[in-house]
Amino acid sequence: MGHMTVESELHIVTDSTCDLPDAEGYTKIPAIVTIEGKDYFDGLDITPPEILRVMEEEKVVPTTGAPGPEYIKTILRELQGKIVAIHVAEKLSGFLSSVKTAASQLNLGEKIAFFDSGVTSVALGHMVTEAVRLRDEGRPTDEIMRHLESLRERVKIWVTFDTLENARRSGRISNVRAVMGSILDIKPILGLANGEFFQIEMMRTRKKSIERLLSLVAESGPFEWLGVVHARALEEAQNLAERLKDLVPHAIGVTHLGPALSIHGGPGVLGACGFTQKIE
Repeated sequence: MGHMTVESELHIVTDSTCDLPDAEGYTKIPAIVTIEGKDYFDGLDITPPEILRVMEEEKVVPTTGAPGPEYIKTILRELQGKIVAIHVAEKLSGFLSSVKTAASQLNLGEKIAFFDSGVTSVALGHMVTEAVRLRDEGRPTDEIMRHLESLRERVKIWVTFDTLENARRSGRISNVRAVMGSILDIKPILGLANGEFFQIEMMRTRKKSIERLLSLVAESGPFEWLGVVHARALEEAQNLAERLKDLVPHAIGVTHLGPALSIHGGPGVLGACGFTQKIE
C-alpha cells in the first residue's frame, strides 16, 4: 500500500445492510429507517434491539429505504480517487440506483464502478471485505470486479423465519405464500438468489426448520466462507455455527442483523450465508 500514489487511491463503498462493523478500509452509507414519520440512519441513530422493541411493544411497522442522492453526494464528494460501489441487491432496495444517480450528478463517470451484489447482510459484507483485501494488495479495479462476480456466482443463502408477517408487510417476499404460512404457523425456509427470495420448504416446527436448514447447508459444501445471521436468536445462531464448523476452514462468525434487515425478518430470523469453493 505504501507505494500507491494518491491518484491511484481506490475507495470501497457499501451500504449498512452489509452488517459489517464500522471499520477502516471502506465507506458505509447508512440506510434510512422510518418509524411513524421520523427518519433514522441505520446503525447510527437506531440499533436492532430498539427496532425489535418498537415492533413488538408498540406494534409499529417501521419502513426502510435508501437515502436520497443529495445525502449520498455528500459522502462521495469526500472520496478522492476511484470508487468501487458494492451494494445490496437492486431487486431488494433502491440503494444502487440512488448511488448511480448521485455519481452521475457528480459526473464521476469512469471513476466509479458499480456492483450489484445480488444479496444482502453478511454475504454482501464478505464481498466488501474481499474487495478491501484485494485493494490493499494493490490489485486493479477490473480484477476486483472479476473476483466479486465470481463470489456472486458462488453465493448461497438460507433463511428460516419465526414468522413471515414482517417480510410480507414489507413486500420483500411477495412470491412466497406468506399468508398460508402465518395461518398455519408453518416455519418456512427461504433461499435468496439473484436478488429475490424463493421458497425452499415449509416445516411444521421451529426445530424441524433449523434441522432442515442445517442439512441444506451441509449438502451444498464445501465452502470457502460461511457466516450465520440472526435477529434476537443468539443461542440458536451460536448452536448452528457450532454444528456447521466442519464445513469451512475458518471460524464462523455469528452476526445480529442490522436494523433495516431486522425489520423485514422480525425476531427469530436465523440464516446461513456461504460461498462455495471455487472449482479450479
